[in-house]
Amino acid sequence: MPQITTVTITQGTPEAPIRTLHVTAEVIAPGLAITPAIDKDNGLTGGWTVTHMPSGHIVMPVDPCIGCIRYAARHLTEADLDWTRDMDALRADEAVRQAAHDFAYDAEGCDSADCGITGLVPQAA
Repeated sequence: MPQITTVTITQGTPEAPIRTLHVTAEVIAPGLAITPAIDKDNGLTGGWTVTHMPSGHIVMPVDPCIGCIRYAARHLTEADLDWTRDMDALRADEAVRQAAHDFAYDAEGCDSADCGITGLVPQAA
């Protein structure tokens, strides 16, 4: 059973946040949660993203369907990384940048409005 919590998403930069939004989220690792993808007007895109819980900032700007985000997020959760660190420490870590790149690469192929990726996400037997 997934762990559900509330996360505050922050748009803008850590130094100059533009706005915040409280959303329901699925915790996938200490410091990381799957959250609804939000557009610039605080509207839901219909897709999902991964948010760094301590800062409220998204890991990468993607918004695939829930199946694809869970599949792509394995790059973040299976890496031996401490996601509870602050953003400056994460930005300075090459392993974090590589995990985020791999995550985004897998997530970008999904069209969240009508996911047609059948080979990417393992199908239930």
